[in-house]
Amino acid sequence: MHANDLGTVATTLAGKITLGFFFSFLRLLDGIADGSGKEADLNELVDLCNIIRQSAFCGLGQAAVNPVISCIQSFRREFEEHLAGQECPHQGKH
Repeated sequence: MHANDLGTVATTLAGKITLGFFFSFLRLLDGIADGSGKEADLNELVDLCNIIRQSAFCGLGQAAVNPVISCIQSFRREFEEHLAGQECPHQGKH
């Protein structure tokens, strides 16, 4: 095995992990947005964001999850109301 092969293996593995996180992230966000999610999904989403932040190789990757974490921290009650099936107070107001 050559040194270049090791780089390819590491890149491929990192890509698969990143894609796995990305699809989990999208699944959670879609469930929350369409009302099919659960309150526990908010905690799972924050946990996933923290994993992404800690495992990212660069500052951009580390900061990419900040808006999601900030929204959940600032508007958690609204997220919970939405997940409980209550009408979204901001729906249709753009």
